[in-house]
Amino acid sequence: MAKDKRISLLKVTSMVIIINLLSKITGFIRDFITASKFGTSVSADAFSMSSVVPNIIFAILGAAIVNTFVPIFNDVIVNKGEKRAFKFSNNVITVLTLLSIILTLLGEIFCPQFVKLIAPDFHGYKYLLTIKLTRIFLLIIIVNTWVFLSTAILQAKEHFLIPSLIGIPYNLLVIVYLLFFSSKYGVLGLTEVIVFAMFVQFLIHVPSLARMKYRYKPEFNISDGYLKSMVVLLIPILLGTSVQQITSLFNGRFSSSLETGSVAALSYASRLNSLVMDIFVISIVTVIYPKMTKLSSENKIGELIESFNISIRSITIILFPIITIILIESVPIVKILFQRDAFGNKSTLMTSTALFYYIIGIIAAGLREVLCRMFYALKDTRTPMINSAITVLVNVVLAYYLKDVLRLGGIALASSIAAYVSSILLFIKLNSKLKNINYRKTIGVTIKVIFASIGMGIFLKVLYQIVGQALLKKAIIIEIIGFGGITLIALLIYMLILYLMKVEEINMVSAFLYKKIKRG
Repeated sequence: MAKDKRISLLKVTSMVIIINLLSKITGFIRDFITASKFGTSVSADAFSMSSVVPNIIFAILGAAIVNTFVPIFNDVIVNKGEKRAFKFSNNVITVLTLLSIILTLLGEIFCPQFVKLIAPDFHGYKYLLTIKLTRIFLLIIIVNTWVFLSTAILQAKEHFLIPSLIGIPYNLLVIVYLLFFSSKYGVLGLTEVIVFAMFVQFLIHVPSLARMKYRYKPEFNISDGYLKSMVVLLIPILLGTSVQQITSLFNGRFSSSLETGSVAALSYASRLNSLVMDIFVISIVTVIYPKMTKLSSENKIGELIESFNISIRSITIILFPIITIILIESVPIVKILFQRDAFGNKSTLMTSTALFYYIIGIIAAGLREVLCRMFYALKDTRTPMINSAITVLVNVVLAYYLKDVLRLGGIALASSIAAYVSSILLFIKLNSKLKNINYRKTIGVTIKVIFASIGMGIFLKVLYQIVGQALLKKAIIIEIIGFGGITLIALLIYMLILYLMKVEEINMVSAFLYKKIKRG
């Protein structure tokens, strides 16, 4: 890949990471205010339970639509042109909209029975409120189908910033409601605002779609060959993602057998782990995936492999220092973010223990994301599906035994080990599928990154030993400034070591920033 293209990729990826970070910050504020407004009341229970189905559908259907639509869309563009690709898009939108309407209607009809199934202990007012809120939430199935598909079209055409941006106005709309209207309209109004905010997400996409001369015109052709190809790819992803949900169920079941608070602590730690994944890893694969699918459709396997290696190096460079920081500072990180009121020192220690063991496997989880996208680009969704099933089996078996050894940490460690098993198996399969992958440069960069992370870690550990315990006894703002400053200095040391070791990606960042500063 040419240097100017890599710089352009760097700029776009950096912007997507920044936007995702802002989105996660506003999302954290949204959740914090929601908790402060509704606490653990009957309304909060009803609201949480009513959102179960939409959340599961988002997790399963969203990724499946984007990951299958993009490679087929690029394939149509390469072979048939943009006009045919837009026609294919219209057909997909029509078919999936009709399916989502059918699912919504079935949900509305059988809502009472479903609520009884997922919340058998809900009775009286709580039961009736949960049904009412669920019926409103079910409308999100239709709206989110449009959001997913419009996102997929924009990403396929390499428009990344607007799809990344839509989480911010969504969060702001909910925050405004919580601050100014929640006391009057309660969770019922909150549910309605969430549905409206989802629709706003779709509306934000419309101008970008119009600028690329896309117009929706109803198409309905279930015999379309490209639609059938998408369905063939879609089914394994749906099955694979569904299987992954089993891990969360088992982890919750295992943690519930431990001391009180273990379920919540594991959930908080998992959310922090997912936060790192969403901000950094998903940002990288979001930008690189459409390029990979396009190169695959054009049969440019050499460039596809280079893009794959660039993704691996990028994730390695970003995640290793984050792993080092969290391994050393897991306690202050959890304390600063969560320790309030009922969340005391014990809760902090339990959550930080789980986070410590979760973060060990985040590099493997990040590599797994890239590897899965590589297989999707090659139109192979069966391999990731089988891999997901194996990963869940390894995770569940290890968690069952390790929970008795390391307690809460054992469940988190099981997930980390399973992620490494998953990545190794995917690497083996990919190497048998593509014989000419050269990892020499990637391995060299990884060794330098590990060396730089060790150097940064030693510095951070020494500083933490000197001032860390003292900072933990200070006011929250002092903790944030103190640990933030220590971490920033450590990251600068990490970057300096990589720069001195002439890691190309760091040199590109340095040159890019130098030009910006010189112009400014």
